[in-house]
Amino acid sequence: MNKHTLAQLNIIMATVIWSTIGMVRRFIDFPSGFIALVRGAVGVLFLIGIAYFSGKVFNWEGIKKNLGKLILAGAFLGTNWAVLFEAYQHTNVAVAELFYYTDLLFVILLNPIVMKEKITFRQCVCVTLALLGMVLVSQIYTLDINMQDSWGIILAITAAVLVSGVVFTNKLIDNIGTYERAIPQLLAATLALVPYIFFTTDLSVVDFSNTQAWLLTLVVGMVHTGVAYTFYYNGIANVKAQEVCILGYLDPLISIFWAALVFGETLGALQIVGAALIIGSMLFAQLRC
Repeated sequence: MNKHTLAQLNIIMATVIWSTIGMVRRFIDFPSGFIALVRGAVGVLFLIGIAYFSGKVFNWEGIKKNLGKLILAGAFLGTNWAVLFEAYQHTNVAVAELFYYTDLLFVILLNPIVMKEKITFRQCVCVTLALLGMVLVSQIYTLDINMQDSWGIILAITAAVLVSGVVFTNKLIDNIGTYERAIPQLLAATLALVPYIFFTTDLSVVDFSNTQAWLLTLVVGMVHTGVAYTFYYNGIANVKAQEVCILGYLDPLISIFWAALVFGETLGALQIVGAALIIGSMLFAQLRC
């Protein structure tokens, strides 16, 4: 298995894990912002523990060399979490998700500037197929969108831009391993969330005695953050920026199938067509999109 294929599998593994977070979230009776803060902190501690007990020797020189980029990427990530949470408060989740996944469009448009790569016809096909697939999968066409949704849409697009910032900044980081990427970025992301939590979350409503909520939040921190971001950062260095985003479209796709399998939610014909379009965009990506 070559390095590129292995990197793609790492991104896919991270995406598969993230696709289950919505189901787990349903059973956590904590505010979203609080969950995000705890998941970030737990993820960092979990990875530090894994690194320590596995005898990992950190490349401190590499971390020092890339420190500014690591902090910036982490700040992009943490701000992305906060902005997306706010988008959910101002518009329908399906609307926010659709505009959030325009990150692929921003990556394609910014790629010639940041990575000095030309926009190709195949890339345009990938974007078209993936976005059309997202429209059908999200069923946004069934919703009544009005001016009240505009602020939520703007926030979701902002979150998409921040995701592209995470991707591009990581592409510019070099000569460090997975843990050297993951731990500083998750730490920076967690710290970036602190002001958001302070101004938006009423911690008095948090039931700190809720054992189930705490256990599941720990799962989200260790698995959906620590393990998933380890896969993600292990793959991102050897996959093109646009491929990272296209593979990320597996997240909502798999989430729908999880919802159908676990909760018995109906999967419509157009959603199946949308899924086929998203998969089609990934096949185009394998043709060196």
